[in-house]
Amino acid sequence: MAANPEQLHVDFKTEEGKKKMCDLIFYTADVKTWREAVCQHYKHVSIEGIGKGCQLKVCHDENLDTEDPALTITYYPSTGKVMVQANEENLTSFE
Repeated sequence: MAANPEQLHVDFKTEEGKKKMCDLIFYTADVKTWREAVCQHYKHVSIEGIGKGCQLKVCHDENLDTEDPALTITYYPSTGKVMVQANEENLTSFE
């Protein structure tokens, strides 16, 4: 995957016999530009550091409820890996 930056990979899980999209993964050479684009595109974003990476939580409203975000975007500047997690509807919207 890292050899093909900006190419979106979709992970699926099976629930009750149905295949559902569970996350999107891609690599980028410019994590900073992706982070800035997400923060500009979505109105309500919470940012927090996690280990060697960072997490953006796109929230439903200005209350920034990080327990139930619309999207959780985890990125690692050192590797360029970006993972987007959400329900299938929100992942499809992100694509």
